Amino acid sequence: MGYSDMHTHGGYSDGKGTFLEFIKSAAEKNITSLGFSDHSPVPLNNSWSMKKSSLDSYFKELNDIKKNHSAGINVYAGMELDYIPGIDVKGYIGFDNLPMDYFIGSVHYVYSQKLDKYLEVDGPAEDFKFLVEAGFGGNIEAVYKSYYNNEREMISAYVPTIIAHMDLITKNNNGGMYFKTDCESYIAEVEETLDTIKLYGTIIEINSGAMSRGYTDSPYPSIYILEKCLEKGIPVALNSDAHSPETLAYEFYTIIDSIKKMGYRELISYQKRKWVPVRL
Repeated sequence: MGYSDMHTHGGYSDGKGTFLEFIKSAAEKNITSLGFSDHSPVPLNNSWSMKKSSLDSYFKELNDIKKNHSAGINVYAGMELDYIPGIDVKGYIGFDNLPMDYFIGSVHYVYSQKLDKYLEVDGPAEDFKFLVEAGFGGNIEAVYKSYYNNEREMISAYVPTIIAHMDLITKNNNGGMYFKTDCESYIAEVEETLDTIKLYGTIIEINSGAMSRGYTDSPYPSIYILEKCLEKGIPVALNSDAHSPETLAYEFYTIIDSIKKMGYRELISYQKRKWVPVRL
């Protein structure tokens, strides 16, 4: 049995490449189940989410690909659904009527009361600095507490099958330049979020997207979080968060070797419309 890769972004949002190019890459990399999950439209201006006007063509093209051009790959139509506190993203896109096979839940925004504005947590380094200093008065603890609170709200409101890049807040924290991930306050937020994930029975992805784009040298989530997932019995799945066909399944086998050393003996993979354990 091959692996699944259910987190990808093409030309409908902030990635590049056609569906057919992704399928060709999947065939070359022993990916037997491929999910397309472009960023959901949101009623905020940004450079990365799908346009609401593109929803019909996105699902129409995917339906055609699934029926006529899948080349033996199990292809699924999905979406990365953003959670933004105080904004009904589901209602904005008519979520309940979309022909999706699955969706991924994610958080990219925190709300700054100081600026009365939503700010992105994973933008360029200068944007994150602005978020911390102007948006939260330099209180980095308030930033990551807001982020993880949004994560927990997203899980309870959406109950997604997959949680995207759980500790995305660390993207611009290389070397602990803003906060220490082993401090008591941060660990408490992580633990509460993991307990929420366990409660709702969702899956955490091991996401290699920031690696393939040169932001980090390790996947999301951290080693600490993966060790806790193993301890708590929270299932994990491999996803590349690929933004191009070339980075599909990025470093999957390197990651597998690493988690086997941690004690993992299986991953969850999406095969024939079911999440099933795959021995490593």
